[in-house]
Amino acid sequence: MPGGAGAPACSPAGRRPYHPPMAIFPQGLTHVDARCNPGERRVLHQLKRCLEDDYLVWHDVPLGAQSRQPDFVILHPRWGVLLLEVKDWKKSTLGPGNRDRVEIRAPQGTVSVQHPLQQVRDAAMGLVGQMQRDPLLVHADGPFRGKLLFPYGWGIVMSHLRRRDVEGSDFDEVYPPRQTLLRDELDEKGIRLVGRIERPEDFQQVVVKRNGGELVRLDEQDRSLWDRQQIAEGALLVQRALSTRA
Repeated sequence: MPGGAGAPACSPAGRRPYHPPMAIFPQGLTHVDARCNPGERRVLHQLKRCLEDDYLVWHDVPLGAQSRQPDFVILHPRWGVLLLEVKDWKKSTLGPGNRDRVEIRAPQGTVSVQHPLQQVRDAAMGLVGQMQRDPLLVHADGPFRGKLLFPYGWGIVMSHLRRRDVEGSDFDEVYPPRQTLLRDELDEKGIRLVGRIERPEDFQQVVVKRNGGELVRLDEQDRSLWDRQQIAEGALLVQRALSTRA
């Protein structure tokens, strides 16, 4: 994980560090940092470094009727909502699995757990269902009637595993690369969410899932269909809703 001595992760090496306004953490950054586990803290610090002050980030906030708690909820008035589930699993921890369940080698023995991508998907769909009940957050008519005004998506972060740890295995079959980040991608270039982003500022080009369709990069979407005023209003309402659950 970048940090410690030297230039910050999002500053070019050898230059005086530039400290842009950082993301807003409504729960309080110090409070969030204190309750993170080591893997979550790696992700938190990279979010802090590489997101500007038009992003809002919540940690472990209950969502939906079943109060599911993804590790991070990231909101941007233009780019929408992204949910992340962080797992600090090691190579020795991983057992066989499929897209529904995976086996984890724990000190007490091998256990079968829900696939983290399914886990965070369930949280995302719970949040989407809750938001779609608010008429101010959905399209009033047209082909997307009843669907959210803004994009949403989910992914997982394997904050301990590196690419070399999983080479030659079926890891990519169990954990789809387009929705999975490895430790290598929490590097000095900043977080590169599921679209293989190359620069910190390209964090804004996050992969999202739009109205039940396939994963589509934002730069491939038809932005002429977006109502930016409604998106901004919707994002404000989502912010208020999430803040009441923090």
